[in-house]
Amino acid sequence: IQYLSPIFTTILAIFVLGEKVKPLQWLFFLISFSGVFVMKGFDEEMEMKYLLIGLFSSVVSAFAYNTIRTLKNKEHPVVVVLHFQLIGTLAGLTFSVTNFDMPTGWDWLFIVLIGLFTQFGQVSITKALQLEKVANVSILNYTGVVYALLFGHLVFGESYSTATILGILLVVSGVGFSILYRSKLR
Repeated sequence: IQYLSPIFTTILAIFVLGEKVKPLQWLFFLISFSGVFVMKGFDEEMEMKYLLIGLFSSVVSAFAYNTIRTLKNKEHPVVVVLHFQLIGTLAGLTFSVTNFDMPTGWDWLFIVLIGLFTQFGQVSITKALQLEKVANVSILNYTGVVYALLFGHLVFGESYSTATILGILLVVSGVGFSILYRSKLR
């Protein structure tokens, strides 16, 4: 359900930012989203509250990405990321205060690495959203599922069905066509 966020982000950008989205770009979103759908499927037994939580998460992500875009000439990307991290830290403390375990040994290395990679990723996506139209950046979110599957295969030896491989091809095709189309427009 979270993979609806690029679509919500683009729809919101049309109204909030006045960005134009070409019909062909919608097709590329549909191709990429259908790839995720082919890989993940749909669980008929999903409880309504979890569906609503997923939809809420997608819409909130859309608002966050559009807010970052509106700050493009007002705030440096590191300042935007700092505020995001402060809010995330407070929210995380709220949910973990009763469940905290002190990290030990190698945990500290992993925590530092997660922090460094997260900082790099957040600053990069913030810069991208400030430099480029939201629709052109948000479609790249679909590549995350491909990276996760590749990581699962290479690190954990997971194997995937034909549907998963087809889904990966659809995601990569949708994103690739979008990038080619965008460069052709320029």
